[in-house]
Amino acid sequence: MSNIQRQSNENFKQYKIRLYRNQDIYGLTNKEIGDLLNADTGNDWDESAYRKHAHPYIEGWDDCLKENITDDEVLVEMDKKMDEMYKQQVKTRDKLRELRKHLRDEARIENLQDVFIECANIISKEQPLELNTYPSYQGERIAILQLSDFHMGEIVDNFLNTYNHEIFDKRINKLTTDVINYCKLMNVDTLKMLNQNDLISGDIHVTTRVMNEEDVVYQTMYVAETLANMMLEFAKNINQVEFYSVVDNHSRTNKNKKEHIEKESFSRFIPWHLKTRLSNIQNIKIVENKINEVEEFDIGIVDIFHEKAFFVHGHNDKVRDVIPDLTLMTKMFPIAVFYSHIHHNYEDEVHGIDLITNPSGIGTNDYAKNIRKTSKPRQKLTIFENNNGNVERVSTFYINL
Repeated sequence: MSNIQRQSNENFKQYKIRLYRNQDIYGLTNKEIGDLLNADTGNDWDESAYRKHAHPYIEGWDDCLKENITDDEVLVEMDKKMDEMYKQQVKTRDKLRELRKHLRDEARIENLQDVFIECANIISKEQPLELNTYPSYQGERIAILQLSDFHMGEIVDNFLNTYNHEIFDKRINKLTTDVINYCKLMNVDTLKMLNQNDLISGDIHVTTRVMNEEDVVYQTMYVAETLANMMLEFAKNINQVEFYSVVDNHSRTNKNKKEHIEKESFSRFIPWHLKTRLSNIQNIKIVENKINEVEEFDIGIVDIFHEKAFFVHGHNDKVRDVIPDLTLMTKMFPIAVFYSHIHHNYEDEVHGIDLITNPSGIGTNDYAKNIRKTSKPRQKLTIFENNNGNVERVSTFYINL
């Protein structure tokens, strides 16, 4: 049938409209029209790609004929319909793409959670962590240990600092020993560990991928097991040990910051690992992070006697705004906000609320050196006591690593 072939005086758009408009006359199925149009263009598209563009033109043409509109006006009207349809298609496609990505990320996190817990169970069978004798003394104070910015897996070798896997182990060992000694010195009953994260280097930037010694999964598993052994040592010497955690930026699963979902973070595997590895240790507690009974990922709350304190990594907050932002948002009035991320010692007070910023475990890496922001590798241990109902900050120890 010659009528179903493109005529010499037709452009492709006219040909396409004619086929769909006369589909019943020509006795063509949608698939057959798609095959004809693919043959004319050399494409390999599904027929719906052509049909969805043609039908608005046909509809617009029919509407205009009913209203006795001129040919020029018909073309304008059809172009409007095409533009509207295309914009809607783009919006729908973008939403579906975003949803599929979200579902893929959720599935991946759930799968990895199972893998990490299974690995923790295997390690527990081969190398169980046990504690037969518990501390016998009863202290009076609470200690807050800030853990952040070790960037385990990154290699540093500049004139200010040397850092690698072996030095990470040495710094963790020194930190463990010093915390135990200070807690005994200050008569601490409960040690609350705030994992403010960036404990791993991750692979979110090209520079971190180049400088990394191990891949991100190994980094996460190694840090988690290191913390398990650290907490066991604490439990041998301190009456009660509690572990809290928030997410960060270096542990995110998506390298693209704009597309990242906050809870999709390798750092979430650390408390899961610890809960499995240390389940038999009676004086260790892994605390789930919740605000108003809802699970929260980047804002942590810790009880200090009858008062509360916030802790964050800091990647979503500005250091000078974090106190007013968190208090207004949560409608809570804490005694302190513990902050990290900037790799520097910094403290402030806003209307009686202490801002206590942790330095870093890694120290001056190449990035910090290049932007002229050097700092010493150290962590903070802050001691609180209950003085006749008033919770007071007794002292802060800067633990040099």
